[in-house]
Amino acid sequence: MKQRVGITTWPRDVPVGTIDEPNDTVPRAYIRSVIKAGGLPVLLPVVDPSDAVELLASVDAVVIAGGGDVDPALYGQETQPETDGIDTDRDAFDVALWQAVLEHGTPALAICRGAQILNVALGGSLIQHIDGHRSVTHHITFDDGREAEVNSLHHQALDRPGAGVTVTAWSDDGTIEAIEVRQATHITAVQWHPELLRHQPDQLGLFERLTRP
Repeated sequence: MKQRVGITTWPRDVPVGTIDEPNDTVPRAYIRSVIKAGGLPVLLPVVDPSDAVELLASVDAVVIAGGGDVDPALYGQETQPETDGIDTDRDAFDVALWQAVLEHGTPALAICRGAQILNVALGGSLIQHIDGHRSVTHHITFDDGREAEVNSLHHQALDRPGAGVTVTAWSDDGTIEAIEVRQATHITAVQWHPELLRHQPDQLGLFERLTRP
């Protein structure tokens, strides 16, 4: 049987006719990446944080996807003017989901906001705004000397690493691009968007890690 890979969704209003209809959304690139990697995508809506463990139990692995900004109150800061798209319900659910992933050892891939909320859930902080990282391609270097060209769609980034977080890749300007969590090898967390680079074997490989029994 194919591995069921949950993908977190982004609640937002979508215009339908003359009204804005609340929807649980996810870019199709995530779904296509899971399918190309051999998995069965399952969309995970934002639910009450107390139900995160049960929802996680319905899948074999999870992608915690990108989206709006994380509420700075979660890492002890005032909201700066550039910060937008805050959804406190989604923040609370994502934090609870990460706690469940860490507790149960569920294979997980964090992408962009997903990596940011992981760091915050572990007590770390974020840079609320950086210039030059939206809709660009740039060079990164890993801690083992490997290099890569990745995409970038974010304007926030990791700042102080959370408990057990090790930085494993940086862009040329020092922005954190990938992290690992000590004693949690089932988690991969990146700042870029591998779902948009799935034609590259190494980027698709991030999803294939989730689809192996």
